[in-house]
Amino acid sequence: MNQSDHIFTIKNLSQTYGAIDALRGVSCHAVRGEFLTILGSSGSGKSTMLRILAGLEMPSHVDELTLDGVDVSNVPANRRNVSTVFQHYGLFPHLSVVENVEYGLRVRKVPSAVRRAEAAKMLNMVQLGDFLEANISKLSGGQKQRVALARSLVLQPAVLLLDEPLGALDEKLRFEMQSELVRLHEEFGMTFVYVTHSQEEALTMSDRILLMDKGQIVQDGTPQEIFDRPNCRFAAEFMGMENIIEGTVSSVDGATITAAIGETLITGMWAGSRMPEPSQPVICAFRSEKLRCTAAGAGAGAGAGDDALNSIQCNIEKDVYRGKYHDAFFATPIGPLRARLWEAPGDLAKMTRLSWPKSQTVILPSD
Repeated sequence: MNQSDHIFTIKNLSQTYGAIDALRGVSCHAVRGEFLTILGSSGSGKSTMLRILAGLEMPSHVDELTLDGVDVSNVPANRRNVSTVFQHYGLFPHLSVVENVEYGLRVRKVPSAVRRAEAAKMLNMVQLGDFLEANISKLSGGQKQRVALARSLVLQPAVLLLDEPLGALDEKLRFEMQSELVRLHEEFGMTFVYVTHSQEEALTMSDRILLMDKGQIVQDGTPQEIFDRPNCRFAAEFMGMENIIEGTVSSVDGATITAAIGETLITGMWAGSRMPEPSQPVICAFRSEKLRCTAAGAGAGAGAGDDALNSIQCNIEKDVYRGKYHDAFFATPIGPLRARLWEAPGDLAKMTRLSWPKSQTVILPSD
C-alpha cells in the first residue's frame, strides 16, 4: 500500500511520565476511510496515543508524526484537523442541543445561518432532528452520545478520534450505538480511530485492530486475524482463549505444528512471526467453545475425521451453569481444560473424551 493512502503515520513514538514508559517505540498508521480500533487493557497506552494524535499531549520522542501528509509533531490541538469524542461527552449544559453541535463552527467564525443549517443537518443524520432546542439535561445517555458525535462530525475532520465513547452506557445502549457508529462511518467515509478495552466492540466495528500491551503494539490485524490467530500469549489470553497449555515442538509441516505435551501430541496452526525449531518451547491455545465431550465409544462428531481433530481422555471435575451455556471443567493428561457447552450436557460423568479441531488450535512461541 502506498504511504499516500495513510491519513496518519506514526514512527517510533515514545511517551514517558517520570520513570513510567507509557509508550515505547510505537509505529503505526491509519488508512484513509478505515475504522481503526486501538484495543488494550487499562494502562496499555492506548488513550495516551490518542491524546498525542489529537494534540492534547506533546510526545517525549517521535521520529515521524504526520496527519494527511503534514508534520504535526509540534502542532497544537486547535490547528489539527481532528475531532475527539470522549466517554463523558463534554457537552455544555447551558446550551441547547443544536447550540452544542454548532459550537465548534461558531469558534471557527462560520456565519450563524450556515452553522445552524449544518448543525440541524448533522442532528438529522444522528436521528436527533426533533431535539434541536431540547435541554441537554433532558436527554438520555445514548442521546447525549449522539449529540457529542454530531458536534465532532459537523467539523468534517480528517480523522474522528473516539476515546471509549460507549463506556458510560448500559449494555443495550452500547449495542445500539455500535450499530450507529458503523452506520455513520459508512455514511461519512472518514477515518475513525476508536479506543476501547472491549474485545466485543473492537471485533464488531473495526476494519483493523491494534492490540496494545505495556506501551507497545503486540499485534496489528483484522478482527478475524486477532481473534482466530493471536500471535503471542498475551493476545491469546486477552482475546479469550481460555485453554493455554505449554509444550515443545515435535514436528513442523509447513504452517502445521505438532507439539508434545508430556506423552500427548497436539496439532495446530502456527501463528508466530518466525517458524519454530524442533524442541522449541511453545504454547497451544484453543477456545473452550470449540471443545466437544463424548462418552466412551461415541463418535467425536458428525463428519469430523480423526485426522481433523485433537482428542484426549478426560474426567469431569466441575460443571458451572451460566444461563445460556455450561462451563465444564475437565482433568486431562495435558492439564485442566474448559469446555463451553451450549446444549444441556447430560451426564458429564460418562463423558470420557474431549475433541476439538486442529484448525482451531493455535501454536504460539512461548513468551
